[in-house]
Amino acid sequence: MASFDPPPPGTPGIPFDPELLLMPCVAYLWLFTLLTCGYAARHYLFSLDRLFKPQHA
Repeated sequence: MASFDPPPPGTPGIPFDPELLLMPCVAYLWLFTLLTCGYAARHYLFSLDRLFKPQHA
């Protein structure tokens, strides 16, 4: 019969929460998505503006 020793105390009172680790990742992904969409939309609108501008001969 094996004796079960208690695990060594790491950080007592602060249990490891995977959701706490996931939140910055999700926030970073949302920020990256919004910045990318804004950048693409700006270029898209700028190209439409140039496309429908009166052409020079």
